[in-house]
Amino acid sequence: MTLKSGQFTYLAGRSGVGKSTLLWTLARMHPLMGGVLRLNDKSHRQIAIARWRSEIALLPQKP
Repeated sequence: MTLKSGQFTYLAGRSGVGKSTLLWTLARMHPLMGGVLRLNDKSHRQIAIARWRSEIALLPQKP
C-alpha cells in the first residue's frame, strides 16, 4: 500500500479483519512481524520512533 503526502486514507471493514492491528502497526505500537514500512524511501528501522510518529496521525475509534 502506498500513501501519498497530504492524502487522507481510511480503512473500513467488518469487525476482526485487522483494521486496528494495521493502524497500530503503522504507528509502531505493535511490532512488525515481516516486511518494511517506509517513509520517504527510508526504512522504519532508520527513523526514530518519535520522528516516525510525528509524520502520521492516528484517530482510533475507542478513546
